[in-house]
Amino acid sequence: MLIGEKLKKLREARELSLRALSDGLKKKGVVISYTGLNKWELGETAPTRANLLKICDFYAVEPSWLLYGMSQEDSDSEMQQIIDNLKTMPYKDKRLALSFLKLLVANNTDDDGTVLPKRKENE
Repeated sequence: MLIGEKLKKLREARELSLRALSDGLKKKGVVISYTGLNKWELGETAPTRANLLKICDFYAVEPSWLLYGMSQEDSDSEMQQIIDNLKTMPYKDKRLALSFLKLLVANNTDDDGTVLPKRKENE
């Protein structure tokens, strides 16, 4: 199922019109016109990363489910498999993977350029 189809199913399951959804999102600080929402549902355009995260928050669904059809449990399981694989890698490869992850975290910005919060070293 495509993102637009999932967005439409989420909206219809809550018995919201496009206008009502637009108004509800606006109350949460997300300004998206009902015509913009319609274009998402039809697959004519796609939400930005920032809007995708906000709409997932509005519907209380995981972005991984909306994007890939994965549940939180699937995502957690996949992450655990990656961690387990890292444990068995040679030291040089672990250092390379760690450098890559640090680079991703350092460049973790939202679409509007806002740097997302970094975790403390001891967390």
